[in-house]
Amino acid sequence: MALLAAYAFVLLPFLGFLTGSVLLVLTLTMLYASNRVAVAAGGIGIAFAMWALFAYALVEPLPVGLLWR
Repeated sequence: MALLAAYAFVLLPFLGFLTGSVLLVLTLTMLYASNRVAVAAGGIGIAFAMWALFAYALVEPLPVGLLWR
């Protein structure tokens, strides 16, 4: 729960959706996965797919983050 709270209240506003999601996936992969490379690649792929879905198909703006403005 602490990781999800940090993701929602720190990573998303400061780093944005894509960077924050990739960092969350890599952190969770390092904590829980046995095959880290495959799980990390899949998680990063899902983060990029979700970004592309919202940015291009649904035309909904995702948080860009203060760092990238």
